[in-house]
Amino acid sequence: MYRSRGFVSIFQVVAFFIAAFAVFIWGCSHRNKSDTFIGRDPTWYPENLGTKTDEINGFTNALIGNIGKNNIQIIDIDSINLLQGLDEQEYPAILSSLPPTEENQDRYLFSNPYLLIGPVLVVPINSKATSLNDFEDKIIGVSPYDDSMLIAQKNPTLIIKEYEAMPSALEDLAAGKIDAVLLNTLKANALIPNLYPETLRIASYPLNKKGLRLIALRGENEDLISHFNTKLSDLRESGEYTKLRKQFGIP
Repeated sequence: MYRSRGFVSIFQVVAFFIAAFAVFIWGCSHRNKSDTFIGRDPTWYPENLGTKTDEINGFTNALIGNIGKNNIQIIDIDSINLLQGLDEQEYPAILSSLPPTEENQDRYLFSNPYLLIGPVLVVPINSKATSLNDFEDKIIGVSPYDDSMLIAQKNPTLIIKEYEAMPSALEDLAAGKIDAVLLNTLKANALIPNLYPETLRIASYPLNKKGLRLIALRGENEDLISHFNTKLSDLRESGEYTKLRKQFGIP
């Protein structure tokens, strides 16, 4: 009798693990059929999002969760392999700051930006300026490491002053040593209200189309991009988009 009970016990244990494994396999199979996996480099290279990187990743996760109703899952890929994986159709789309240039649009389909990250115009708080056209023969502080230099160079009447560290540019602007600054919108919205609430203000929206987007191969998964754009618009109209930005500290 003792051996019989032992045999039954071992049989039950084996049966349990077989059943558990079968459930696991079924779950994986079921998930793969219903979920869409999109790639993302969580460092957003070559962008330098600084201290906002974690907040932007959290915001992105929550936004995709709202758009996909948990059927769109993000997988993190290193920057070297992200675009290559899309080209080889290892995943149907990626989240990236890749710019929608004419050359890139020949190969890829871009969603509407869900977060703009280009430079904005920062001016003294009493200035009535709203664009770079208001600064003929004036000194504009820019970083040599982002798009602000290219934007400023399009206006030949500007006197461009480069700054290795943009907090120094803001200090000079507040002291009246220069006339305006072009600064990444995330940094501007983080620094101006906290450090210069009574001396400086942000005078423009981002001055280019640089932003974070969902990107797919042209001719492939265009319905995914269309779905993303529609749901993003719905979230903006409902106010949920703004709530998510505030939740994750995205200005």
